[in-house]
Amino acid sequence: MGLTDGVYDNLFEKDIQAQLAKFDFAPCRQLVRGRRLRQHQRWVAQEEAEGRTPLQKLKILGAQEEVVSDAELKGREEECRAVLRSMATMIALAAQRTGANRTVSTPFSVNGAKAKFRWQGGKPDDVTVLVALVAPDDSRAAPQE
Repeated sequence: MGLTDGVYDNLFEKDIQAQLAKFDFAPCRQLVRGRRLRQHQRWVAQEEAEGRTPLQKLKILGAQEEVVSDAELKGREEECRAVLRSMATMIALAAQRTGANRTVSTPFSVNGAKAKFRWQGGKPDDVTVLVALVAPDDSRAAPQE
């Protein structure tokens, strides 16, 4: 997650965590799982096309002969992107609201007080939030036999 100082000046880490706790990460977990299954399916198909019988047929992540189509993966990706977009928007809006509030305690006001700088409430500032899904790339490693 990438955040500008407008977020860090106005939201404590616990505030950001509270925003993230409101989200269901299931669509993104399903996307990662689906990509791994799809990669495994491609590997199995390649092994069979070359006349070999793979020892692990779709036993990745507890799957029982589950087949994941490209269309299903695309749908999972769209759902995950929607969750990530919503997360970024919610954090940005929370930082902007707090920045406009002249009575709330913020990281900027707390740190200012420590430095003998008087600041009351939030700090109007630029706010940018970038949320991304980071997952291992299993495409380079074939399953071990």
